[in-house]
Parts: sequence; structure tokens; C-alpha cells
Amino acid sequence: MRKLLGTAMTLVIAAGAIGSAGPPPAAAATIIDSRAARLTIWHGYAVGSSQEWALQTVLASVRPRFPNVRFTVVSLSLDDVYTRFEADPTHGPDLFIAPNNRLATEMRAGLLKDVTAAMQSRAATLTARARTGARVSGRYYMIPESTKTLALYHSESRIPVMPATTEALLEAVRGGLKVGFVADSYYVAGFYPAFGGRIVDATYLCVADRTPGVANALAYLRQLVLAGANAYRLDQMVTMKSDFAAGRLDAIIDGNWFGGDYREALGPDLRAAPLPPGPVGASRPFVEVEGWFVNARRPNAPLATKVALALSGPGAQATASNTAAHVPADTRVAVTDPLAADFARAVAIGMNRPLGTAFGAYWVPFRGAVVRVVMGGADATTAVRTACSAMNAANGR
Repeated sequence: MRKLLGTAMTLVIAAGAIGSAGPPPAAAATIIDSRAARLTIWHGYAVGSSQEWALQTVLASVRPRFPNVRFTVVSLSLDDVYTRFEADPTHGPDLFIAPNNRLATEMRAGLLKDVTAAMQSRAATLTARARTGARVSGRYYMIPESTKTLALYHSESRIPVMPATTEALLEAVRGGLKVGFVADSYYVAGFYPAFGGRIVDATYLCVADRTPGVANALAYLRQLVLAGANAYRLDQMVTMKSDFAAGRLDAIIDGNWFGGDYREALGPDLRAAPLPPGPVGASRPFVEVEGWFVNARRPNAPLATKVALALSGPGAQATASNTAAHVPADTRVAVTDPLAADFARAVAIGMNRPLGTAFGAYWVPFRGAVVRVVMGGADATTAVRTACSAMNAANGR
């Protein structure tokens, strides 16, 4: 429970030498680069979380391959990883691991090293999701480590099989199933396709108001709440996690980034089911690609690239998958952890998170729409029309 709640901290900063991660492997390691240097690594994993533990384990195994490099590892909130890096890249990290949320923006600002050449020997082994999410205009600006998405967490002993459709889920909630979800534009977007909705067209013009699908999805989620489901605002995520860990909720919609911590709190029978299909098609939550970014503004970028490749190799991805329910980006890595396998199925039906900078105008207006409809009972069609107009206006459309 301590680690589960720790992952929700909004700002945790810690720095230390990589040696603090534990002893290196006893077997002699093949040296990749023997030059003397200092490298700073940033990550957005909360201190004490399963993701941080996996990263530190991988770092310890990689350290002997760069025997004369002194590593400093800094843990920040994920938002701070992006904002601090973008505000002062020259004094920022040499490399950092994060989802591809800001990939296009940071690439266009010239902050990320083009690692296409370094990826030549690895690109063919990536999953299609990872290849798509790691590139802009056909060039690689990240070295993928895993893919992440949303699913319905539940205890297999209490709920052996989750309801198979959105209608069945609604009926189960009416019958007493206690479900929790975050009423936010990220967390509910997977339901849009299930009701025939989409957010943007190929040019990033918002078209969510041109068909009833998005509005119908929000209206459905409102029905879930009226039937007894618990909707939480984005700033109430800690409460949702606590309610699930304490057994006040039977199932919640959340990402595999918390998988290892939920399992520690709830036991080994924790499983995750893909979001159920709706009347029109599959639910398709956003799929994020997480991986290593190399700071183009730092002098040791070539060395940092070698380190990033080592930190994201098949062995490293297997460690993160088995420890923290990451879904490997490399097809050579067998997914043996049951929870990671569940999320691999969810990734397979999801949709890659749009990378265009214009999509950044989606989050805030639609967050407002979701809260007003799902938690407040506002008219879904009107809320979607208002949000879509605001998104297009923000993009000068």
C-alpha cells in the first residue's frame, strides 16, 4: 500500500549515484564505452514505486558496461520532466525516460537528438505500435522501451470475468458491481470509438461534434454513474486508488504504469481486462509509447545514445515487464507476467496517442466537457459541440 500511494505524489525529487541501485551483476560485463564522463538521467517514476525499482535494477546491470561514467539519477513528477527539460535543456538531463506525450513538440523545438541511425539495427524488432509512436516524419526521436494503455483492473478471485460489453457493464453496475474511473479527457477517450465517435480528422480538425458518437459515449458514462459507478476528478486519483486498494471498488480503469504497485497492494490474482466494446465497435484507449530521449543540447549526446540503447535492450524490457507490468516494445521479449499479458491485449486494440502539436488543444476543453456531462449531468451534445469549437479555435481553425 505504501508504494501504491507513493506513485501518486505530484512532486518527488531525489538524486543519487547509480550505485545506490544495488550491486552490479557478478559476471563480467562487455564494455560498451570506456570513456570518462558524467551523465544525468531523469525519470518520472515515483520514489518507491515498482517502475522505479525496475529502472534501478536495469541501471545497476548496465553500469559495468560504462565503467568510467558517473551517473546521476533524478526522479521528478512526469510533468516536471517535460517542463524543466523544455525550459532549460542546456542544463537539463543527458537522457530521460518518459511517454511520447511531448515528442512532436520537443522535436520541432530542436531539443531531441535524431536517433534514426542508432535505431537501424533495432527498428525491425519493434512492435508496430512502438515504431509509430517513436517517430515524427519517419525519423526516430526516441528509443522505445514499452507501450502503455488503460484497462479495467479487477481481482480474478472476486470477478473471474469482467462484463463483455458496455451494456453488460452497465447492467453489472446496476446489479451492484462497484466500478471507478477518472472523468477526464484522457481516461474516457477509449469509449468514443465504441459508440462511433472520433475526436479529429487527418488534419487535426476537431470533428467530435459532427456525429453523435462522442456525445453518446459521455452519455453512457453518465448512465454508469447514475447506476452506481464512482466517477473521480483528475485531482481525486489518489482517492480512487485508495478506494480500490481498500476493497471499496471492485474494478477501476487505470493504466499499466501502476500495475506492479496495485499488485503489491492487492495480491497476485490482480488482472486487467480491455475496456469492453460498445454498440458500434471496440473501445480503443490511447496507447502511449514510453522510451528514452536523448538531449540534443548536451555535449555527451552520442554517449547518452549508447546508454539509452543499453537501458532499453531486451533484458531491460523483460525486467520492466515482469516487475512493473510494462508491455515490451521489442517483439523478441516474451511477455510472461499475467498482468503485463492482459495489458498487451489492451494495447493491441488501442489507438496510438496522436502526436500532432495541434492535438494539445484537445485536453482542456474536453476535460471540462467530460466533467460537466459525466459528473454534472449536462447535455452531452452541447458539451461536445462547445469543446470541439474551443479546440478548433485554439488551433486557428
